[in-house]
Amino acid sequence: MSPAALRWMGRGLALLAVVVVTIALGRGLGLRWDPLGWEARREAAREQAIAHAQSDAQARGLEVQGERRQAERRLDAQTRVRAAADAVGRFQAETKGQDDAPLDINRRDRLRDLDRELCGLAPELEGCAPAP
Repeated sequence: MSPAALRWMGRGLALLAVVVVTIALGRGLGLRWDPLGWEARREAAREQAIAHAQSDAQARGLEVQGERRQAERRLDAQTRVRAAADAVGRFQAETKGQDDAPLDINRRDRLRDLDRELCGLAPELEGCAPAP
């Protein structure tokens, strides 16, 4: 190769080195060049992912809260059913073997007490008098 060609090649490489160093220094100082807007697209995608994650987390929180309420209602219903079954069982044990002929005053009182107890467990049932 001729010395003139080598000189131009050296100048080209020197210019390329200056451009690379300038770009590297510019990036180090926080300068950005994004002619196609890729960084803005990435930022928009990140923001969208964050918004989706936040709404998803909020939905999961509402699901957990709903499951807790449902479990509390289920436990309350089970407790009321057991209490009613216990009351009826006690009444049946007390009245076992008694005939269904005219009710004596004691049996009538026991029936009234059972009715009050059942209405206390579930006041929304039909026939239950409102609590005083």
